[in-house]
Parts: sequence; structure tokens; C-alpha cells
Amino acid sequence: MDIGIVKIAEDKDFEKLKHLYDDNNDWRLDYNKPDLSVWTKSVSGISFRMVKIRTRFPDVLPETLYDVLHDPEYRKVWDTHMIESKDIGFFNPNNDIGYYSSKDFVLQRSWLDTGIEQLILNHSVFHKNYPPRKQFVRATSYLTGYIVRPSRNGDGSELGYVSHTDPHGKLPVWKIIAKGTKVHIV
Repeated sequence: MDIGIVKIAEDKDFEKLKHLYDDNNDWRLDYNKPDLSVWTKSVSGISFRMVKIRTRFPDVLPETLYDVLHDPEYRKVWDTHMIESKDIGFFNPNNDIGYYSSKDFVLQRSWLDTGIEQLILNHSVFHKNYPPRKQFVRATSYLTGYIVRPSRNGDGSELGYVSHTDPHGKLPVWKIIAKGTKVHIV
């Protein structure tokens, strides 16, 4: 998916997310504990790295985890960095555009439930009614996605997160990882 281009996500877009998540080639393992691993990857010609996180919730069903990621009201509880979120519009039952601020984003979000795994991906788009705000720096999501699967251990859920986002400011990777991995969403 290309920045600024609004289009319905295709199978190849979800396959790209799964490939980034499942393939560890060219990724550097930066943090590894039994239920949490964090990798980073350099991208040619770009000064910021991609990040990939894999974590496990042994007492949460995949369906519950997926619902939590989609529920805008409950997100206010678990996403301590969210300042504001608004639905802008829907294309179909699996594609929407919304505004999100912790930084400042306008995102097209797409999702797919295969029955075995659930995938959510987004990228930045432009919307005339949501220009960059003066008190924020408009960040760019080239690709950000979640993968929810049954745990490899057979109990609970596995949550995968891949992000290739330019915050357009000075925020060290270690700070993003520290903030992102300490939040309990369920």
C-alpha cells in the first residue's frame, strides 16, 4: 500500500504483513524474553527502522484480543498514548479511514479475519478535513499491522505487531519499544 493512496486492501497486502512478521531474515533481535521478542530492521535509503514485536497472552482468546484492537471506546483504556481518535469514513465492512493522535495520523485501516488468524493493517492517507495540526507533528505510517493468532504454546493468543512509521521527530527506537511493550491491553 502506498502513502496517500486510498484503496481497498488486497490479499497481497495482507500477505506482505504476514511475510514481514513471519520471516526473521534481515531483522535484528533486540530483545528476547519468553513471552516478548522485539526485532528491528534497517530500510535502504530511510533513516528510521522498522520494528516487529511478538508477544503472548496466555489467558486471552484470539477473538477477544482482536475485538480489543478494534473497539475504539476500549482503546481509550489500554492505549495510554492516544489523545484523540475519530472515524472519518468507511468504504466497506473491512476498510475505513480514521484520525488518530498520539502523534498526528490520518490512516486507512483494513482488516481480515480468516477464521484462523486476524490481521489489521494501516498506512497514512491524506484527507482535506484533517490537515496537520499546529500542536502536533504529522507522522507517516508506511505500513503498520497487527496479527492475532492462537498461541504457539496452545494457550491464549499471540499478538504480532509490525511498524514502518516515520514519527518526523526525534524519538529514539528504545523509547518507542519501552513504551509499546509495557502497555497491557487486556
